[in-house]
Amino acid sequence: MDLANALAAAEQARIRWQAAAKNLELARTLLAAEEKKFSTGVSTPFEVVQQQRQLAQAEATEASARAAWHSARLALERAAGTTLETYGVSLDEAKRGEVARAPAELPPGSAR
Repeated sequence: MDLANALAAAEQARIRWQAAAKNLELARTLLAAEEKKFSTGVSTPFEVVQQQRQLAQAEATEASARAAWHSARLALERAAGTTLETYGVSLDEAKRGEVARAPAELPPGSAR
């Protein structure tokens, strides 16, 4: 995969993840609203369960989109040849069998 394709794939995956995250927020809001309507007697248990199912689907979609984004980002790093640098791996240290620094935090952008 060449660099331009990897970059485009990573950008598309990031956009899909952002959309899925917004959809998840909306599903949470809709469930809360439906539960409030139910508590006031305006809604039915069936409608609450429907919103719960939609929230579960939104959670699964967001998790899948997040995983796809991470995979696309790793493919981009591989295409750019920056994987070792991103994770702070030194070949010289590996050859010597030593680590001259403390373990690093996760790279920027990898934590949710």
